[in-house]
Amino acid sequence: PKEELTLFRCLRERSPESLALIELLQDQHCQGAADLQALQAALQAFDADQAAGQAILREAVEAYATATWQHMEAEEQTIMPLASEHLTAADWEEIATAFESNEDPRLHLEDEGGFAELMKRLMDLESEKRA
Repeated sequence: PKEELTLFRCLRERSPESLALIELLQDQHCQGAADLQALQAALQAFDADQAAGQAILREAVEAYATATWQHMEAEEQTIMPLASEHLTAADWEEIATAFESNEDPRLHLEDEGGFAELMKRLMDLESEKRA
């Protein structure tokens, strides 16, 4: 939400050439919830039957990681250079204020299937595998 309400909004106002990429990134933000649900479902499949669920879980983790890296790369390689070129000092102050807490909302989901719990479970599985 901080990106969309500050960085993307400011960039949209100052750089019309960024509109298509911003829309793509916003769509990816929306897709993130579905990606997490797929990851949770894959973990449940693994917990139900490790032999059958292993490939499903591996694919889900790889898909999530790939989508995340591609998203971050687009932000870092395209959005941030455009922002550096087009945003004003006032824009950057607004963005800095919005990002002061720099918390990822996924890490504080209150539901029992939250992002933090999911990541902890995946890391536990990896630790068990190495032990």
